[in-house]
Amino acid sequence: MSGLKKMFGILLLPLQRARALRADDRGQVVLLAGMIAFLIAIMGLVTLDTAKGIHNRITAQNAVDSAADAAALWQARGCNLLQHLNNLHYDTNVAVYILEANALGACAAAAILKAFVLTYAAGEAMCIPCCLAPFMDRGQELFVEALMKMQSVIKDLFPVLAFAYANVSAYGSGADPFPEVVSQYASGLLNQIGIDVPGLGEIVGSVGSALDWVPLYAMPLDPDSLSLQVEEKECGELEAPWHFPEYIAAPMATVGRVACAECFQYDLPDDWGWKDSYYYGNPGFMTWLAGKKEQGELLGMGDLTWFNAESRTYQQMRDTHSKTLYKGDIRTGDASAALKIPAFMGIASSQVEGEPVISKGDANASPRLITVHLPPDTDPKETTAYLIFH
Repeated sequence: MSGLKKMFGILLLPLQRARALRADDRGQVVLLAGMIAFLIAIMGLVTLDTAKGIHNRITAQNAVDSAADAAALWQARGCNLLQHLNNLHYDTNVAVYILEANALGACAAAAILKAFVLTYAAGEAMCIPCCLAPFMDRGQELFVEALMKMQSVIKDLFPVLAFAYANVSAYGSGADPFPEVVSQYASGLLNQIGIDVPGLGEIVGSVGSALDWVPLYAMPLDPDSLSLQVEEKECGELEAPWHFPEYIAAPMATVGRVACAECFQYDLPDDWGWKDSYYYGNPGFMTWLAGKKEQGELLGMGDLTWFNAESRTYQQMRDTHSKTLYKGDIRTGDASAALKIPAFMGIASSQVEGEPVISKGDANASPRLITVHLPPDTDPKETTAYLIFH
């Protein structure tokens, strides 16, 4: 009987083992734990990297806004300074014009008074202002010459200051080095529109790294827009101080040389009174670019086999850190390249508002951000589709 039981036990042993395997749920627990870990990893990647992408996008826009606003601010300051100097030039001309007219009038009075014995002494007194006329004329010319040179320096200097402070503002607002941003953004943009250039990422990356030493964080689309757009022109015919007509100035000066010969020893100037040149104009709009460069995924899980299915060796997994959910950046869905936060490029326009620079006027120029303006031959919808803008 016992032998029969042993025989049945031997025959039923495989069935007992099969039942034991069916009752073992350790594999399900491992699978469930793996799925939970995978979901947590994916949620962490999506949450943190998306939040960082949004942060970089906002930072890029803030940086380019600050660059455009700072550049317009320094353009406005340059225009206001030119206007103040124009006003000083104009008011000085008016004052000296009046003084010189009185001095030339004194020359005529001196000639008349010296013709009579009783008024000869008064005529001598009139020679004092009369003899000052040439000094006034020459002094005005020297003053204006120095003033115009100063304005010429301001015209050339303030675009440089606008560019420098735009970059300082962009850097302070979080912008990354512009050459590197451009190279990475161009690579990602080409991948996004389906243009695959083998080795492009390495090439543009090398170019961007080579230019990292340049402290460049923002750039205008049109470098000429940095100019104050002012030029030196003569004032209008109806603007004071008016020019002394030759038929008035020449006789008066001749009378002065005769009546006050002891002090009026200067050659006649080419002209008396002035229709001088002033700076006129005002800047237009500027359009600036600034951005944030791409970043690797934040959790640093790129070495996990889950995200490196195409890697075959440990060394390959180390070399392909943060792969392979997306190609190029998180805006494309090709599972064949690096997982990373993309480069973002922002665009902003600004202009100087207020009265233009004229011979005499209000120095009230001020900066303002405006709707993005692009060159006339560019379709704004096509261009801004790839850039962050207001």
